[in-house]
Amino acid sequence: MKFEELPGETKSHARAALAQLLAGQTEVSESMCEILGRSVAAAFVEMERFDGAPVVKIGDGSVIPEPGDQYLRPD
Repeated sequence: MKFEELPGETKSHARAALAQLLAGQTEVSESMCEILGRSVAAAFVEMERFDGAPVVKIGDGSVIPEPGDQYLRPD
């Protein structure tokens, strides 16, 4: 998937994220802009592709973990 293939709203969020990153820099060079732009674009493309939902079948006894459950240990 290419950045241009992302939905319009996603591209807008990516551009806003890039603008925030650039606004936080004291010195901005052309190469820094390019690196940050590529990094933000790649991150948004990966997020669009990501499907981390667990595979659960109804009635198989599976439990969908809550965020942070992986850090809980039985007493």
